[in-house]
Amino acid sequence: MTILDLLNNVKEDIAKDNIKHAISKLKIIFEDSPLLYEIILHESRHISLKKDIRKGVINFENSKNEANKIKIALLEIVQEINLLNKNELLVADELSSLDLNKIKNSPTHFGKGDIVERDKVTHINKQNNFFEKSVKVNPIIGILSLIAVFLIIGILIQLIFVRNAQLDEQILIINRQNQSIEVSKSLTTTEFTQAYSRLRECYKQNKVDNQKQFTDDLNFVMGRFDDIALYVQSGQVDDCLVKVGTFNTIINFTPVLEYCNYPTPNRQKFDLLSNHFSTLTKCD
Repeated sequence: MTILDLLNNVKEDIAKDNIKHAISKLKIIFEDSPLLYEIILHESRHISLKKDIRKGVINFENSKNEANKIKIALLEIVQEINLLNKNELLVADELSSLDLNKIKNSPTHFGKGDIVERDKVTHINKQNNFFEKSVKVNPIIGILSLIAVFLIIGILIQLIFVRNAQLDEQILIINRQNQSIEVSKSLTTTEFTQAYSRLRECYKQNKVDNQKQFTDDLNFVMGRFDDIALYVQSGQVDDCLVKVGTFNTIINFTPVLEYCNYPTPNRQKFDLLSNHFSTLTKCD
């Protein structure tokens, strides 16, 4: 079978959806060509597509689109060899059907009785060698091309990782900002505002009319401050945002603790929070 016949068979196989047979023939034609790597990649795509169809993980429309993409790619490869001079293909095909040993040992008749000597056969062989060199491109070029492709893929993957890391960092910043706002809002609720105001009023008047109410308010307010201190210590919030929303409230509450002689061990988180915000100069 000649190369032209083989190429025609490849086209027929593609037309009949015999992708497996078409790929097998193309691998024979481009055995020593860099295009062989591309053919192998399309073969892998075809095998994967068949597995996806068998497993039912791809619908009919998508599988048809993928199959058509593979067909188009294979036809483009066939077109690569069709771009060669057709006369060169014919010479190569003619040589495949001749007994070159007989041609070399005796004159050969072409046309109307003209004798062609052995140098004519040598000329034809040179044409055949030119055809083979045209089809079988230097393997080194193919290897270098493949290395370049892998390098490009590696760079793209690295860029994707970098971009994902940047997105993760942005998401983390946004989450910390949102958490900071929620923490600051905990000091603006009605329940906290009322308890805080009653404690401040007792301090200003220097008297406590309802000791139970005073104790409950004090424990509630200090509980909120302790919660904020834990958020700040864990790094889950933006210190500057929390400072803007809470620092004045903390500073104004310090005299209340002094007034009621609040136990030092119970106010450790409050004092740490107050000192931290006092020395936090990067927000100024």
